[in-house]
Amino acid sequence: MIVFIQFVFIFTAVLHEPVTYGNYVYPSWAIGLGWIFAVCSIVPLPVIAIYRLLTTQGSLLEVKWLRGNEMG
Repeated sequence: MIVFIQFVFIFTAVLHEPVTYGNYVYPSWAIGLGWIFAVCSIVPLPVIAIYRLLTTQGSLLEVKWLRGNEMG
């Protein structure tokens, strides 16, 4: 899922066109602010996933099996 979100984000950034509303073209600072909001909501996903992978004890199979039993 994280890879898909990153793919969509990169695809959107590469094919970015200026944002308009009718004949009005939004200023660059407004577009930049929108990108900052987007990045702030996307970046924590892979960062937290990598952090959890590096700090969790045991192998991925062990953690998945243990958490599966805890969930019920």
